[in-house]
Amino acid sequence: MKTQLVVVPLSEPKNRACDSLGVERERVLLVEDSDDDAFLFERAVRQSGFKVDVTWAATGMKAKDLLNDGPAPSLIVLDCNMHGIGGLELLQYLRSNPLYARTPIVMLSGTHVDSDVEMAYAYGGNSFVAKPDDYHEYMDRVIMLLAYWLGMNTTSLPNPFADIPFRDEGLRPPTTWREAAALAGAR
Repeated sequence: MKTQLVVVPLSEPKNRACDSLGVERERVLLVEDSDDDAFLFERAVRQSGFKVDVTWAATGMKAKDLLNDGPAPSLIVLDCNMHGIGGLELLQYLRSNPLYARTPIVMLSGTHVDSDVEMAYAYGGNSFVAKPDDYHEYMDRVIMLLAYWLGMNTTSLPNPFADIPFRDEGLRPPTTWREAAALAGAR
């Protein structure tokens, strides 16, 4: 199967007044190697009515490239078991980067192996959600996941590295705490 990076445009928001008021859409990065699961996730987002733009990366490497080049997401959803760079390895990479230290990261996995769950939390994952086999239950879980992480959850502190202008200057984000501190000191 050929992997690809696809930006999934969603339908118009249910509340167009929010757009005219300048309310920004939330950004979700979905890292999922299954085309079918990515389609179901996007469908659940559309049905939820949330103002969300979903960007889909079919591999961990594509997700790294996208995170280095694109706007920071409000939520990252990772499949645990993928070819190449898996979800757990990508989770470790993200948590080592100060820009994503406080970004909610949810593992959404088709397997529920205790060791995967333990490692996901040990590596800094915020939640581990098992993908159910039932279509309606899957849709409900994704909608609940969005409702909690984008609606009810409150980030306690702003990310101190969020205003580093690397994106505007064509630079890559820092990949270590040392690089982030150097960038913050250079401002």
